[in-house]
Amino acid sequence: KPGRPVSLPPARSPPAASAPASVASAPPPSPPRTNVTTNMVRPASSGGSSGSTRSRHQSELSKIHKQYKNTSAANLNKKFVKDSSLFKKYHEVAKANDAEWEPSELPVAKVAQRLMQEAEVCKKTGKRRRVADLGCGMAELAAAMAGVDEIQVDGYDHVAAVDGVTACNIAKVDKHEGWYDVVVLSRVLGWGRDGDAESYLREAHRLLDRGGELIIHEGNRKWRDAERQECRLIGMLKEAGFMVTEQIGVATGDEAPIYMEVRAMRM
Repeated sequence: KPGRPVSLPPARSPPAASAPASVASAPPPSPPRTNVTTNMVRPASSGGSSGSTRSRHQSELSKIHKQYKNTSAANLNKKFVKDSSLFKKYHEVAKANDAEWEPSELPVAKVAQRLMQEAEVCKKTGKRRRVADLGCGMAELAAAMAGVDEIQVDGYDHVAAVDGVTACNIAKVDKHEGWYDVVVLSRVLGWGRDGDAESYLREAHRLLDRGGELIIHEGNRKWRDAERQECRLIGMLKEAGFMVTEQIGVATGDEAPIYMEVRAMRM
């Protein structure tokens, strides 16, 4: 896991048959939109859940992550297809965890804000934007953009947990090359092996029209190479045929925000 960027649904789910999508999405939301490396701070509670409740949610989420941490995308897909309750359980826990964060700071809210900017441009040009949400989970982005005529969001994931989602391997989406103007990978790439992430990036490149935009929200931990002082994901994007246009919260050393946001253009 956005047109109403305030109260938005849960976290995103693990993608289909090629790398666990939203399961990767568990950690809390990304930092403020700034290119300066800052650590996220959970907002002060205003009568919400207690610290012990927050710890319990985070602990449950951590257990799920460890359980699927080294599972290939293909095997994770088999698990979820065989028992969709596992998929739904993840999202229940992730939603409870996300509820402890400021809604506007959740990745789905930030993506929705970006799409609303696109919608304003579309109003002037008379065009619509087609958006592929790969690893869409409970389709919170589509829900957030409901009623925005200029934006069409198609969701894909292991399991069609809600109406409108297409259950499939998100590394092999049944759409023609260049079908979409925007592809979203939010809290998807961090699970599975590097090969799984690479397959998702290649598919995003295939699905995008030339000049189309890829929007990524990912945890920093997996991708930072402190020894080389670089972010491995940036190199993978370039190899997949993208030009990185914006990096927010991308860190290479030991100190890093929980989340980073990367935008890239399909060349």
